[in-house]
Amino acid sequence: MAPLLSSSIAYRIAVGRQQGRKVFTLQTLPACDEPFDDGVGKVAGSSLHAGVAARVDQRQKLERPCTCISRPAIAEQRLSLTPNGHVRYQLNTP
Repeated sequence: MAPLLSSSIAYRIAVGRQQGRKVFTLQTLPACDEPFDDGVGKVAGSSLHAGVAARVDQRQKLERPCTCISRPAIAEQRLSLTPNGHVRYQLNTP
């Protein structure tokens, strides 16, 4: 788990074809008063709303996207090893 955490801290991709490359980071955009279009995508029961915007002084509005972004990709407490040495991940729902 240590290599995954160190990659995360260094903003690097931990596994796969692009291992070691820098990941996309969020940047501050100039203020905009225009409303966002309907930027909702739904795939396999999950949705992503891309029309989230907040001014610098709207800290409460920033909290939810930041907690979603900073959440780890996998829950470490759901990981275990099987007797034959394979990694097992227990899902929340079947």
